[in-house]
Amino acid sequence: MKSDKLSNLVDKIFSGGTPSTSNEKYWNGQYSWLSSGETGNKFINSTEKSITKLGIDNSSTKLALKNDIVIASAGQGKTRGQTSFCNIDTYINQSVVAIRTNEKILDSKWLFYNLSSRYEEMRSLSDSHSIRGSLTTKLLGIMEIEYPELETQKKIAHILSTLDEKIELNRKMNQTLEEMAQTIFKSWFVDFDPVHAKANCESEAELENIAKELGISKEILDLFPSEFIESEMGMIPKGWEATELSQICKIQSGYAFKSAWWQDTGVKVIKIKNIDGNRVNTLDCECVSEEIATKNSNFKLSSGDFLIAMTGATVGKVGVIYTSDEEYLLNQRVGRFQPIKYYDEYVKIFASSSKFFESIQGQAQGSAQPNISAREIETVKIIKPNNEIMKVFSSLLNPFFSKILEHQGEIQTLEKTRDTLLPKLLSGEIDVSELKI
Repeated sequence: MKSDKLSNLVDKIFSGGTPSTSNEKYWNGQYSWLSSGETGNKFINSTEKSITKLGIDNSSTKLALKNDIVIASAGQGKTRGQTSFCNIDTYINQSVVAIRTNEKILDSKWLFYNLSSRYEEMRSLSDSHSIRGSLTTKLLGIMEIEYPELETQKKIAHILSTLDEKIELNRKMNQTLEEMAQTIFKSWFVDFDPVHAKANCESEAELENIAKELGISKEILDLFPSEFIESEMGMIPKGWEATELSQICKIQSGYAFKSAWWQDTGVKVIKIKNIDGNRVNTLDCECVSEEIATKNSNFKLSSGDFLIAMTGATVGKVGVIYTSDEEYLLNQRVGRFQPIKYYDEYVKIFASSSKFFESIQGQAQGSAQPNISAREIETVKIIKPNNEIMKVFSSLLNPFFSKILEHQGEIQTLEKTRDTLLPKLLSGEIDVSELKI
């Protein structure tokens, strides 16, 4: 192993800038523009915003190239220190630092994995050396990098990136399945496409063609009404009901585990902090003993359980927990959705919508920290279709969600494998000299 300061091993370390947000001519152009918050994605394949040539010319933003490493130098919460790998060219803002390696010395993918494993070190470095806690280009430049021969770096990067590619493939498949489920939900229960089609149908003979156009069978189409009625939620299909969430789902609040019970090992407890972007992060959990877990077994979670944050900045955020061989418990201020039969998929899609989130945010109370109770969540207004349609909807979408669970289980296994191998590969504990790539 050799060792040197990062600045001596790379071609460039630089940060970017932001075009004036008050000038619309600078935005929504053809050039990708990355903010620090997006470094939560391990790989940058696209950006939320884009800028114009005019925006580039009138700001200090700089271009990070494909294969550059980008690090959040500042940002809220856990953002600072997050590291991503660019799969695209993108301009960056002032809170992002880009690193371009000298490929004769360091493999860019290897350096990405090295730096991404040093998140806490980078945060500590910026806390102790910067008044504002920023991770500056200078601070990054003085980080010591221990590195093996270039060929070894490439082999290590190949092993880890192969695992990440499989993880990414599973995520993309899940995204496709979720989008398909949301499309059906929107057509049936938001836009009421089958009901509108039947209401405008002039003869029974047209129904077969209408069913084909909607992508459903004639038998399913027959289950939908052909007219609307007025309700407190506007016009809804006849025979359906405008009601509260409580009519199809109860919310179970978690248990108030005492701080004295926390320990490093044991049964993991899911807190608010673990609900992260429509999934539940089970890697960063505090634990309680098996004895305490047994006494509170009614708070034990199952794979596929759908949870909601009930307090704080993330109030209204939801996520599905995917478990394999580990046990998890539900902590206070986290709620579990408990839908009635045939409504599991309906509730998951509805509660993942922006409409539901906005409703929860509107009801949450508390000036310092917003809170919402289980009962308040249950009062959210919903449209309740008839049971025959819900049976069909559940049978259609259940395979989607089962496949999503299966993929997520594979993702967790791959992530654990990657995270176990990462330090051993970087330290040289695992010898890759015989590996052929």
